Amino acid sequence: MKHLILPLAIALLSSTSAMAAPVSSGLTDKGVTRPQNEDNFFIDKAHDVYVVADGMGGHAAGEVASQIAVDTVRYYSEHPIWGAFDTIWPSSRISLMLGAYFAANNNILTDSINTAAHRGMGTTMVSVILRDGYADVINVGDSRAYRIRNGQITQVSHDHSLVQAYIDQGILKTPEEIENFPYKNVITQAMGTSPKIVPDVFTEPQKSGDIYLLCSDGLFNEVKDDEILRIIMSHPADLDAASKELVETANANGGHDNITVVLVQL
Repeated sequence: MKHLILPLAIALLSSTSAMAAPVSSGLTDKGVTRPQNEDNFFIDKAHDVYVVADGMGGHAAGEVASQIAVDTVRYYSEHPIWGAFDTIWPSSRISLMLGAYFAANNNILTDSINTAAHRGMGTTMVSVILRDGYADVINVGDSRAYRIRNGQITQVSHDHSLVQAYIDQGILKTPEEIENFPYKNVITQAMGTSPKIVPDVFTEPQKSGDIYLLCSDGLFNEVKDDEILRIIMSHPADLDAASKELVETANANGGHDNITVVLVQL
């Protein structure tokens, strides 16, 4: 089963970086066992907006939900009005991106109500916007954003999942308890499953050389964080090669879900 869901949401993006232009790469794969790919991603190099969405709902509905999500973000980030904010008020792009998240949530929910075959569909979404010397990470669901800096990997986003809630509450304490928890596929927030979503927003200063990884759970459920770090660090000048090896490794480890990665290097 892809995911079980309990509702929630996320924000919008559009950006300009004070540093040299970032380098990016994106790759998605249906994995070994899934009949279709319900993941989607979006890269807007012109505005430094990067997104991964992991759909759920069965049949083609998950793919529809994730496509609606990234299409809505694309509409917002590529709209001429957002370019004006790049120079007038860069920090407003967080609010704009949140607006895109809320619009995507409404678009998915409306389609789900109006189309019987799409009932119950939803999607996670995680994004990073680079603007004015800052990186803004927004997430709904359990797709993740990591930052690689000085040879260390750090998860920036916070999973909206039952297992994470139990960790936060101290119910699950040991690595063994977490590893053996039987309901890892239950998420506590998703886009398109409720009229209300509550995205998490994380803002941190950019540092030259930082690498941000956005990914669906098809990656991190199959590849441990230290192995993700090793693979990325082994391709310091070739993000495409790093993306390819991440996906190949997830598939080699079982490929039980769709796998999507977006890498952005500052």
